[in-house]
Amino acid sequence: MRKICLLFVLLFAIFLCACRKEAQSLTVYVVRDDALYTNAVEAYKKENPDVALNVVQFASYEELNERMTTELLSGKGPDVLLFNSLNSTTDYYKLSQSGVFLPLDSYMTALQDQSRYYTTLLDAGKVGDQQYVLPMSWNLLQVYSTQDIVNQNGYNDTDIYDALLTEADRLAVEEMYAAASLSLMRADSLNMFLENAGITVVDAEKGTFSADKEKMAETAAVVKSFFDNLEKTQAINSAFRNDFAGAVSHFTFLIENYSFMHNLRFYQTLYPSYMQQQMYAAYFPQLEGNGLSAQIIHYGAINANTANADAAWNLLQYILDAPFSTDFKKYDAGSRYYSPITVKEYENCVVQLETQSGQGPVRIAPLNPENAAFLRSVPENVSEAYIPNPVLGELVDGCMMDYLTGKATFDDCYAELENQIRRYLQE
Repeated sequence: MRKICLLFVLLFAIFLCACRKEAQSLTVYVVRDDALYTNAVEAYKKENPDVALNVVQFASYEELNERMTTELLSGKGPDVLLFNSLNSTTDYYKLSQSGVFLPLDSYMTALQDQSRYYTTLLDAGKVGDQQYVLPMSWNLLQVYSTQDIVNQNGYNDTDIYDALLTEADRLAVEEMYAAASLSLMRADSLNMFLENAGITVVDAEKGTFSADKEKMAETAAVVKSFFDNLEKTQAINSAFRNDFAGAVSHFTFLIENYSFMHNLRFYQTLYPSYMQQQMYAAYFPQLEGNGLSAQIIHYGAINANTANADAAWNLLQYILDAPFSTDFKKYDAGSRYYSPITVKEYENCVVQLETQSGQGPVRIAPLNPENAAFLRSVPENVSEAYIPNPVLGELVDGCMMDYLTGKATFDDCYAELENQIRRYLQE
């Protein structure tokens, strides 16, 4: 009898160990050159040896998406998925609606401390009133110019649209190398501006076409001004191919969608050094009440079929709280260049910007007190945040391209967009 009892105890202990091992086993999908994720996941593995973490690395987000979508829709896939909105082609809206992501609302209550996290940014992970993903980093669309141009023309950050349109009209009759407005002409150029203007084409809660036609027409007119001046912009870029600072000196407004914290420090040095003028910076467009619309870059999700939801959430929150850096290792594997959603880490980034200088065409100076204060004020002015949808972005740009290039009216292109969005929602 004693032997039977001992055998039972031994078998029960083995069973508990097996359950514990299974309960702490996680698979995560990540792209190998996304430093925010790879570094944080590696640190998590070292600090949590009791978790059997299987990290599957992909060469690109295209490769990750192809495998992930097939697996998720068949009820399989990893426990944790990590995305980058600038590189991923993930249709976050459609995937969330399909039920492949675990709702995170019960976990999000632990993150509602506004002294620790920027909660407006966290809300971008909702579709309707349900939280499906955890935002982890963010960015703003920026406009740079010289203080002289702003002062001479009476421009300011509350009428930046009017300023761009005025410049476009003036430049249309000036010589080839006259100052020109510049946008990073990405494939999602118009949609990027719409989202930063707080204009959405789909109401996530109702699943309906929701674009404000009047506001969209205003934003589309700004983007059209870049197309109208594209020949001049390309000529300037070609003439100054190896002299970025020289090219910048020919642009009335330089518009960028890259790391706004680092770039503020960079242009703070470049403008006075190359143009002998102080820099003017703005984040636009300002929404009602002078709020800003922020773009979520990194975000993570949990597979709805995971057997280890709590462990998966612990990994996501660990990445959310991971240290950020704004040092000069821009192209190194350790760089994490977009802004953190954790209040403490955001402040750490500002301090780093205030105290570090770096090499470049000229020596980049630490952030001056005025611009440091400017950065510290930005998060509290963010009143909306969004996760870009590349599928919708491609659809918007495709429908509106004939207007942007002068081949059709705005009304005709807008009507086509409305039809295409309705088809998209019915798929």
